[in-house]
Amino acid sequence: MRIIKKVRNSKGLTLIELLLVVSLLGVVSVVIYTTLSKGIMIWGRVQNEVSLENANIFLERYSEDIRNSYAYSSIQFVGQKTLFECPTIVYTKEFEVKTIGQVSYTYDARNKTLTRAFKDISMLYRGKDGEISSELENIEAASFEYYKYDTETNNYVWLERWSEEKMPLAVRLKLIINDGTKKIRYAKTVSILSGG
Repeated sequence: MRIIKKVRNSKGLTLIELLLVVSLLGVVSVVIYTTLSKGIMIWGRVQNEVSLENANIFLERYSEDIRNSYAYSSIQFVGQKTLFECPTIVYTKEFEVKTIGQVSYTYDARNKTLTRAFKDISMLYRGKDGEISSELENIEAASFEYYKYDTETNNYVWLERWSEEKMPLAVRLKLIINDGTKKIRYAKTVSILSGG
């Protein structure tokens, strides 16, 4: 009896080996894709939370600036729809103390940013530019309103511009922030203790 030996060609792959490799590659790629997509979703959520936290910190700083504002003869209170400036207490890096100064909030519709800048009293008198201390991005809309008592109508009213010598009773900031998934509306009203 003759024994027939099968000689296997070691230069190629069998169909079974090929199917096994392809199916393993499919399983590995599904696992990698799932892990990557979940990671991207988690990163997006964290980024949204960070931008909302930045907005809350910015609005708290805005509230503190207004609560610390006061009437000062050398620093004018300026109130427009997209610009707000007032005398307040600011921290100066040059002297490392809190001192009299001016804070300014400006909305730039083209860049979609709301910027806080400040000048201490020495910067004001020397004519130096203010320092930008913080900035909010992805702002769809921002506006300031000013609260006063109208003696002609005997009513309290909100104005888009402030043109009086004395300070208003309160300042309201309205914001629409686009966090990438939805638009979030904020409205922050802060009373001015020395207003009126």
